[in-house]
Amino acid sequence: MNFLKTLFTIIGIILGVIIIIIGLFLIIKPYGIDLMKVIPVVLEKEKQSSYDHPYLNVEQEAILESAGINLEEIPTEITLEQKECAISILGEKRIEEIANGSTPTIMEILKIKECL
Repeated sequence: MNFLKTLFTIIGIILGVIIIIIGLFLIIKPYGIDLMKVIPVVLEKEKQSSYDHPYLNVEQEAILESAGINLEEIPTEITLEQKECAISILGEKRIEEIANGSTPTIMEILKIKECL
């Protein structure tokens, strides 16, 4: 009886992980983000970027590029309206963290994309 319980537990965990992975692909894919390109960049220790944006560090640039975002289209000047829009979505504290070099998550990027 213990063997069956253990077997069903393992099968349940495997199915749960598969469902979560499929769910992530279904949620993220419509936004044009290919997770298969983002994951290696996130795990990479020495990140590289092909464009030097004045407001982004190399890690931020690499993540955005891997998500299919053209860094040359990101404004080099942030207007007051853009900043207020981003603050209204993520909050002032998180925007300050990002401005100071913290890398935004994929979900944060998707949320504030409309502000840029």
